Amino acid sequence: MVYSKHAEERPSLVGQIVDGGALLLLETLGAGAYGTVYRALELHSDNGTQRAVKVLEKPRLDRRTAKFHARELQLHTLVSGLPGILPLHRHFEDEHHIFVVLALVAGGDLHARITQGHVFWRNDELVRDALLQLTDALGACHARGVYHRDVKPENILCSADGRTLWLADFGLASVDQVSTSHGCGSGHYMAPEVIGREFAGRTPYLTRGADVWALGVVLVNIVAGRSPWRRALLRDPGFEHFVDDPDYLRTVLPISEACNELVNRACCIDPLERISMREFREEILKVDTFFMSEEELEEA
Repeated sequence: MVYSKHAEERPSLVGQIVDGGALLLLETLGAGAYGTVYRALELHSDNGTQRAVKVLEKPRLDRRTAKFHARELQLHTLVSGLPGILPLHRHFEDEHHIFVVLALVAGGDLHARITQGHVFWRNDELVRDALLQLTDALGACHARGVYHRDVKPENILCSADGRTLWLADFGLASVDQVSTSHGCGSGHYMAPEVIGREFAGRTPYLTRGADVWALGVVLVNIVAGRSPWRRALLRDPGFEHFVDDPDYLRTVLPISEACNELVNRACCIDPLERISMREFREEILKVDTFFMSEEELEEA
């Protein structure tokens, strides 16, 4: 859920009151290709409740893109309220804009926490808690019949203290258990069958299995601070080594044997052999540490 603060200039709605006098748009938080995100104040709230309001500009939306955003709203609304899902409070529109009112999250996204805060290093409790929240959120979505298909740290938002996570951005989500939409997702996190070039080729794939794979890659990011490969293709050296050697990741990343085993099970090439989200959760609870010991690091 990334928005640039340096998007092209467009008319600002800061200072405007919308939603029939209910929301005051206070400041711009960021902007994307089709609209802007604002921090807003609920004027009818007794405690000064603030929201994030995504404002989409109708003139920028062609028919296909408008349909795409409508589907995102539909599926996010369907899972909003489930544990670990960014709350979507309401949406409305005027002649020129579509307004989506979301919870305002103060801690940024998980990618920033991993790459800038380094809060997870050697903190097994925090790693375990984060992963359990994510397996619970995705498991709840799957139980509701929604498959995210773009699980990555940038689409996971954090509380100010970094301990509470919310899954966001349902722009690529689907209700289809089986999909033929290849190339759907973000490069580092796409399973081989989603890329659709090697192994299974361009055959239908299980969307829940694609979410499991992506979470396996997110696990590596949380523990090691980076992705294990750029794309799950054999021409990618990191991925080729991973396919050839189940212990390869421990030669280049400071992860424990138990963590490595969990990644191998979540990122199993055969999606039918991949663990389920429920099994993922169970295995997380069995891991004593996700990190190499100091002795192992010295010998590496």
